[in-house]
Amino acid sequence: MSNGTDEGSIQAKPCSQAGCGHNNPIEAQFCTQCGKSLAGVMPVSVPSDEVAAGAGGARKVCPDAQCGHENTADARYCARCGEPLGAARATGEDKPKSPFREIVQPFIDLAHAPRALWGINLAYLLEGFVYFGMIMYLAMYFNKYVNLNDVQAGHMVMMLTAGITISMFFLGGRADKWGVRFAILVAFCIMLTGRILLAAAPSFGLGGGSLLSPLNLVALVGILLIVTGYGMYQPAAYAGVRQFTTAKTSAMGFAMLYALMNLGGFLPTFFSPIRKAVGISGAYWVYCGFTVIALICTFIILTRKTVNAAIASAKAERELETAAEGKTDAVAESPTTKSDS
Repeated sequence: MSNGTDEGSIQAKPCSQAGCGHNNPIEAQFCTQCGKSLAGVMPVSVPSDEVAAGAGGARKVCPDAQCGHENTADARYCARCGEPLGAARATGEDKPKSPFREIVQPFIDLAHAPRALWGINLAYLLEGFVYFGMIMYLAMYFNKYVNLNDVQAGHMVMMLTAGITISMFFLGGRADKWGVRFAILVAFCIMLTGRILLAAAPSFGLGGGSLLSPLNLVALVGILLIVTGYGMYQPAAYAGVRQFTTAKTSAMGFAMLYALMNLGGFLPTFFSPIRKAVGISGAYWVYCGFTVIALICTFIILTRKTVNAAIASAKAERELETAAEGKTDAVAESPTTKSDS
């Protein structure tokens, strides 16, 4: 008989933590395998060898100067104060996550993101400004220069908006075949050609008045070029974020891309004075200039060397994160393995 139990059994405190369930010595205040508090845990009778299995070997002294408790050789956390010992201390499992830190950390990780990601972000901001700025005046463009009625002008606007959605389905994979950098540069060149055609069409002296008029057909070609370029551009930008980020930075990277597009859509609200000064066609020429700036920024910032370095760095970091997760999972499973043996 021992401690009022049957012979061969002993009183122990079982850990209630999911995935642990370790049977701790009766005097333990914290689980020696996962560090969970044992406050309020009622002792149970267990085979004595389950508690005495790790009692042999060198004792582990708690590093807390105010504690100094001597723990069993297999302990990963101090039975008296819950301080991590050995491997648990080295992996930092004891450090509680600060809610503020969890909110701020993605922004810190993004600030240290590769130069290639910022190259995409800057161009995406400019492209958002140009796209929303041009579409804001597109119906007015067809009313004023092509002499279409509101219904016909609406059809032309729909050609652009619906066309982009359709073109992404067919052209979205270009970045995977051509590479992110080349796909974005080609997309900007095609969109720039279409925007120049839209800006210049009113000065061609062509007749309008119907959907099949020469001026409207020229404008339609410009729209189709923009649709083609945009169908490659946006999927390529998202593919770039996917390639240049890791598990730590990907969520914030995509969120930042979305936020920059919305910011770009907000900026044209301050463009009205320029449009009133130079007209819709003149405003379109200004937007063509911003497209050129986005193209140049992409060419300069998103160099082949920068892209390759960003991809290699992200790949290496993802491998390290995967390895760390595997190590953490193995450590988390080890207490169960020990307690089952």
